[in-house]
Amino acid sequence: MVQAKAFIVPEKQAPFQSNTVELDVLQSGEVLVELKATGICQTDLVVQSGKIPVPFPAILGHEDIRARNFGSQRPDGSQTVISDDGLEGTISTCFFGQSSFCNPAVVQEACCVKVDKELPLSVLCSFGCGFQTGTGSIFNVVRPIERQARSLLVFGLGSVGAAAIMAAKVQAEDCPGVLDTIIAVDVVDEKLSIAVELGATHVINSAKEDLERRVAEITHGQGIDAAIDCTGVISVVNSMVSLVGAGGVAVTVGGPPAGLKASIDVFDMLINCKTYIGCHQGNAYSKTFIPLMIDLYRKGRLPLDKLQKTYKVTDINLAVTDMKAGRVWKPVLLWD
Repeated sequence: MVQAKAFIVPEKQAPFQSNTVELDVLQSGEVLVELKATGICQTDLVVQSGKIPVPFPAILGHEDIRARNFGSQRPDGSQTVISDDGLEGTISTCFFGQSSFCNPAVVQEACCVKVDKELPLSVLCSFGCGFQTGTGSIFNVVRPIERQARSLLVFGLGSVGAAAIMAAKVQAEDCPGVLDTIIAVDVVDEKLSIAVELGATHVINSAKEDLERRVAEITHGQGIDAAIDCTGVISVVNSMVSLVGAGGVAVTVGGPPAGLKASIDVFDMLINCKTYIGCHQGNAYSKTFIPLMIDLYRKGRLPLDKLQKTYKVTDINLAVTDMKAGRVWKPVLLWD
């Protein structure tokens, strides 16, 4: 048996606790990897709170990068981003095909995407979930160039929403006339200010301003061509769908607690030919999409490192507190 250091959630709503665990013998399709950096995702906090049903105690975490492969059919020393792509069936013993709040970690080999060793570990670890989700929601789901969408509304400025705004700016630069209006919505003024630096053309503090009136002013009453919700708040989902104009698309990206239902005007959907769609992990195939993101990052077009702050892995609960308070967009835990 191999021993590993793990940060465990012993029960619903409990803080992470450090412990030593024993890893089972590797099964077919699994690899044992040494982790160097792990990102904390909002989904980890939703699971920790008990809003997504997971048996406790649990080892969470699904954004990470490894530098060494201890054992598989193809052992190597490559640097690899871990995502949850390529999984089939249900994995009940871990979260998203791997649990990256544990080091070393047992990972589904299908989750591994090889990347350049020269790239910074702390930046790359979040490419496998949060950044991929935000970027992919634009490139793969909204597809603004294909739709000739001129306006985009992004609800929620965590790392997913911020990445979506960056991706929208890339699409606008690649195709003049597309997404010349990018609206960011949040309740934190500091995040809204940064959203402008990332590519937003307009910002709305929905706690202080009339959202419907402001959107009508910005779009001259035409409604939004595309909108994504990164909050998972049902009232926001309802607003998003209502604010989309004729022929527009509304996309759910943020995960709400299981079992909640949105309230949508079906006649409005019908008469205005609206589309409401879900998006998981940016609807991306990581083995090809992460290299695309890395290429844009290298060129300075996806400056995702601006969203990150690093912590020692032992400060995981501090990182969670800072994330909940909105003091950090993407906390990254360093194992060394």
